[in-house]
Amino acid sequence: MKTKSFHVILLLILCMLLQNNEANAQRRTVIVSNRPTRTTVVVTRIPRHRVVYVNRRIVRPVLRVLPTAAILIAQANSKYYYHSGCYYIETPAGFRTVAPPPGLVVATLPPHFVRITARSGSYLYYGGVFYEEVSGGFRVIESPVGARIINLPEEAEMVTVNRNNYYEFNGTLYKKIQTENGAVYEVSGIIND
Repeated sequence: MKTKSFHVILLLILCMLLQNNEANAQRRTVIVSNRPTRTTVVVTRIPRHRVVYVNRRIVRPVLRVLPTAAILIAQANSKYYYHSGCYYIETPAGFRTVAPPPGLVVATLPPHFVRITARSGSYLYYGGVFYEEVSGGFRVIESPVGARIINLPEEAEMVTVNRNNYYEFNGTLYKKIQTENGAVYEVSGIIND
């Protein structure tokens, strides 16, 4: 009896050793596709009433006189004045700095602009405004979610949205992120008025 069970165990072990060791249940196949992929970027839009300013700053000062080299740019029945990366509109009290609307095109950017690559493409950045190159100049675009910058403009304000801290400038929310190279600010959303 002992030899019979020994032979059965030996036969089972021998069958296991001779069996094909390849299991198809978890086989992973890599599929390479040469078709272009579509990148979908979801822009997080936050209603303004959900944004809480931690320390509300004073409104930007109004200039009585524009800089001498300011250029007039008209778009959609509005007049903007552009000088060295700053945009102004005329008010009864003088000229107030404003965020430029998307679509506004300027011929030149100040020399210290930065090239930024984000999930959805390559952009130019200066003074809290993102641009894309077009024939004849640079078009103002909506801040691309995921774009990272090293320095925020001085006028950026700390805000809280759903108990999370962000920095807001010109209607764009930036989240401070620590990377191996130090702190950066990532575009996290746009405030809807």
